[in-house]
Amino acid sequence: MVVMAFNEFPKIWLYNIFILLLLILTSFGCNEMETDLVWLNNLPSAMAQARQQDKPIFMFFSATWCGNCRRLEKAALRDDETVTMLSQFVLLKLDLDESPLTAEQYGVQTVPMLLILGSDGTPYNAIFGVLSPASIRSFLVRGQLAYDEAMKQEESDE
Repeated sequence: MVVMAFNEFPKIWLYNIFILLLLILTSFGCNEMETDLVWLNNLPSAMAQARQQDKPIFMFFSATWCGNCRRLEKAALRDDETVTMLSQFVLLKLDLDESPLTAEQYGVQTVPMLLILGSDGTPYNAIFGVLSPASIRSFLVRGQLAYDEAMKQEESDE
């Protein structure tokens, strides 16, 4: 039988309570990123917001039955650097089965599919599949550059 001095007992409990609180607070920090991304769920609303905010649209086509879509959303789209870059876009998430006309309009035949659109719906970049955070960031940069170039051209035409 182990006998513990009375004054040592509270130290062990305080240490355990500290570790438990640290784990709880850490888990809240991980979930916090989930609420940072605000996704719209229809193209006309996204286009209106993109015009109002003068931003391109990041469109994420997914499906409830798509395991790769869930993996992409839970990993690569939660990466801190990617989330920071996504703040420069209006975020639109559409379900392939619920938005078949929009999917057809943009040639979406497989999910996950990511597109960068202008506020008028013009596509500037598209990619599909499960991507790493670095690949998504590269995709975002290329899409943003194409969008910016088109906006400069549009301004010079006016």
